[in-house]
Amino acid sequence: MNHQKAKIIQTPNPNQPYNKDPQEYTKKYVIINRIKIMNEIRFNQPINQSEKIDDQKDIKSRSVFGFLKSRRFWFFVISVIVVCSLGLALNFYLKTEKLQSEIKLIGSSDTQEIINEVSKIIILPTGEEPRIVTISDVSSLQSQPFFVNAKNGDKVLIYSQAQKAIIYDPIGKKIVEVASLSAANK
Repeated sequence: MNHQKAKIIQTPNPNQPYNKDPQEYTKKYVIINRIKIMNEIRFNQPINQSEKIDDQKDIKSRSVFGFLKSRRFWFFVISVIVVCSLGLALNFYLKTEKLQSEIKLIGSSDTQEIINEVSKIIILPTGEEPRIVTISDVSSLQSQPFFVNAKNGDKVLIYSQAQKAIIYDPIGKKIVEVASLSAANK
């Protein structure tokens, strides 16, 4: 009987890719095992043998910064930004409304105080609220005859319906000049 050595033909495993070079297959197997071990160490979770390491979605979801790629994270971040900006906008709006109401109160009380002081000295036109202007730069107005005796800080009461303008000195509590608007414009 001839004892011939029978050649054993290896059939490829259907679960693993078949490569003609066994060394190349061994290298890939070693690399895959190393990745599995590193992931077990990094995440302190054993990895099932059925889990595919080459799957890119799995690697991204297990990475340290994988949460930055999730839609939930960005939805949360954008929601926080929108809520904060709406809160700031509401805060600024309420502050400006409060400031405007304080300015109106101060302006109306200041206007009424000046009207009361001037009405003690001269009879003012009725049925009309004057527009009050404070003179801040009298040197530019000195060329007009109406402002010759005026000084900085004086108040000008302008009655447009009655066609009357009055310069009042709040410090000296006296009227400096009175003119009709048609004469003051000439």
